[in-house]
Amino acid sequence: MMKIVICDDELEYCTKAKVVIERYLKSRNIAGDITYCMTGDELLKQDNVDVIFMDIHLKNENGIDVIKLVNKKWPRTVIVYLTNHIIYASAVYATKHSFFVIKDEFEERLDEIFDKILADLSQPSIDFRNSS
Repeated sequence: MMKIVICDDELEYCTKAKVVIERYLKSRNIAGDITYCMTGDELLKQDNVDVIFMDIHLKNENGIDVIKLVNKKWPRTVIVYLTNHIIYASAVYATKHSFFVIKDEFEERLDEIFDKILADLSQPSIDFRNSS
């Protein structure tokens, strides 16, 4: 089962995104557990997250900074940035992420987004550390 967390400080958007993702997963026969949180602290208290849909402009924090911590804690977690602010498009490259999408385009781009998510989740973990 794919564990998905939506992190956005707007409760209305969290519930809307959750419904959209649930409907998509059901239509593709993909098992998923979807929750949402409204702060980076709540997000970082989660366990073993597969996919995070992350807003960038949160009330008291920057989602990009939160994802920098996520990348360290869960390096295999797939990150999809959801925002209304195109100005952050280049700033997200300071993090490991799979997709950047404007909130108004989210639903219409779900096929494309989940194709990328599923491809990223299926990649083997590579360890380049010297084993000697």
